[in-house]
Amino acid sequence: MPRPSLTPIDTARTLLTEESAQVHAERAAFETFAERVHALDPLLAPAQKPLTIPSLRDRSLASTGET
Repeated sequence: MPRPSLTPIDTARTLLTEESAQVHAERAAFETFAERVHALDPLLAPAQKPLTIPSLRDRSLASTGET
């Protein structure tokens, strides 16, 4: 990375160029991500058992070895 000039305008231009490049890179990454998500078909995903969280009672019984 070139060292910014000591003049405020040159420094601002350098920072603006760097920021602009970063924004373009982030936009391209987001567009790629959005295309991949759009291409997913949730109806083709394998059926899965819904996730459940054990209740406090279930956790207590499990820790004591009771069922």
